Amino acid sequence: MNRRPRPIGEIPGFLVARLGRSTRRRFEYGLPVPVGLFGRQLLLTDPNDVFHVLVANAANYTKSREISSKKSRSRVGGGLLGRQGSTHHHRRRTLQPLFTSRAADTYALQIEKQCNWLLNQWSPGQTRDLASDIGRLTRRILLTSVFGEITDSEIALLEQAICSRRIHTEKVYFSKVPYYGRLPTQSRRGDRQAQKVFSEFVQRGLRDIRAGRPGGSLLYGMSQILLADGGALPDSDITDEVLSLMSTGHETITEWLTWCWVLIGTNPDFERAWRLELDQLGKLSEVISLPAENAPLTHGLLYESLRLYPPTWLFARVPIKKDRLASGVSVAAGQNLLLCPYLMHRHPEVFPEPERFNPLRFQELRLNEIMGRTYFPFGAGAHRCIGDKLARLETLVLLVTIARARSIEPIRKHPVIPNPSLTLSVRGGWPVKILGTRN
Repeated sequence: MNRRPRPIGEIPGFLVARLGRSTRRRFEYGLPVPVGLFGRQLLLTDPNDVFHVLVANAANYTKSREISSKKSRSRVGGGLLGRQGSTHHHRRRTLQPLFTSRAADTYALQIEKQCNWLLNQWSPGQTRDLASDIGRLTRRILLTSVFGEITDSEIALLEQAICSRRIHTEKVYFSKVPYYGRLPTQSRRGDRQAQKVFSEFVQRGLRDIRAGRPGGSLLYGMSQILLADGGALPDSDITDEVLSLMSTGHETITEWLTWCWVLIGTNPDFERAWRLELDQLGKLSEVISLPAENAPLTHGLLYESLRLYPPTWLFARVPIKKDRLASGVSVAAGQNLLLCPYLMHRHPEVFPEPERFNPLRFQELRLNEIMGRTYFPFGAGAHRCIGDKLARLETLVLLVTIARARSIEPIRKHPVIPNPSLTLSVRGGWPVKILGTRN
């Protein structure tokens, strides 16, 4: 009887399929693993190699060609997402005030308001796809944070634009057709139409702000930025940054929060202990400001879910000049280096019993020592996600607000399978039953 190829040691089967490589030798962390056609790409498996690329010698590495090339920037826009080198550094420094911990706290009320919108859609006894509902919720939060008070029909239009851009981006990344992104396809037309929709909303929003009418917090913040020469951020640049947000500003939170609920639903002993902790915590504003050690199960859940199921499960870096990695391996200029948080977050020397859900394991780890080596859910170094603090705040607020308001029972009985696309989602969604309102 023919058997399917086994995965490479701890590398999951879906990762092997995505990388297009199978081998009979046992996988070990250490030297880079050649993958892809002719083995020209290298999958980094040494924590010191990862740190070298992301932090120590980050100036010599750019993002993948699908993001950084001139052709790609016509798709992702000229915002922070597609910038490299000094232009990335300057734009990041310009936008940083919008994403500090203090600035993120100002979004908490908007996040809670939209969460209550979702809770009002639920009623006891309903069966819902939690993954789909959370996706709608995070898109609403993003759109209202950028554009302010907009109608449900406008939200629906913008959500469709987000989906059109996602479809085209997936096809560009995963199509077997060479140079798919340059072809006059239906998905490319949909992407261009979506960009036009966002541009029109940005221009309308800026006109409202300049006329003294209220706008979204993020759009208003961008309109108030002063550059080094004393001028304002150009409208075209603001549009580019909004396009970047619409590509990356919600999907990570959707997957992160969904995986949190998967882990809660599949670990009933943890759920009971965690709900006891929630009952002992104060109101939401106090929970947000509590140090992690005062809510160990809540914060441990956030850390551990990112470890087991990092939404950004694979990304690439490309050396500008030839380089020698910490492991001693030489890499050529332009060579694709793959970094896989899913893989590195399972390094057994750092995370004993790596497949076991243990939300308290981070109490024994020094996060600053493993960050950028064996734990980098938001990247690390110069290209670390600028919105990581806002993402953490939003996920915490939504997790606590939903848990305190509703009881949720998972329906699925068969094993949960990760679905690796642009982000790591739950294959088939996460169907649940809404049990009722909690006191």
